[in-house]
Amino acid sequence: MEIRQFTTFRTIIDVGSYTNAALKLGYTQSTITSHIKALEREVGGELFTYTKRELKLTSLGRELIPLADELLYTYKRISHLKTHNKVSGELKITAPESLTISRLGPILKKYSTKYPDVKVILSNGTCGQNQTDLMSGDVDVAFMVWPKLEADNVIH
Repeated sequence: MEIRQFTTFRTIIDVGSYTNAALKLGYTQSTITSHIKALEREVGGELFTYTKRELKLTSLGRELIPLADELLYTYKRISHLKTHNKVSGELKITAPESLTISRLGPILKKYSTKYPDVKVILSNGTCGQNQTDLMSGDVDVAFMVWPKLEADNVIH
């Protein structure tokens, strides 16, 4: 058994067909079929059947789902061990243009040096727009120049 066979199995379930799984995983349909045939040989029975041209899980296939999910979850956790303490992803920041020019340059440079795997996306807007973007979740951090912020659910 190979992890890619379980990935293929789970993807077929998620997208509903061998064809869509092939597209999602970047495989040919024949590769998808060979993954499932090999997995069926290992588990000792069919995982899918076709009824009136519709793909259906067999009882063995339904029984395999939680085990496959557990295996794939564990595999993902193991794969991420090497990057466990690594900060990565996107950080969306918005600030007034004047603050960006006068203050943020050195701060963002230091942050990018410390966390090179974080993609910083900086936009400029008015303080009112920045607050709206923060509250709607469009940005992660918003800088505003106000004497007092009237929002209970943010750190200011």
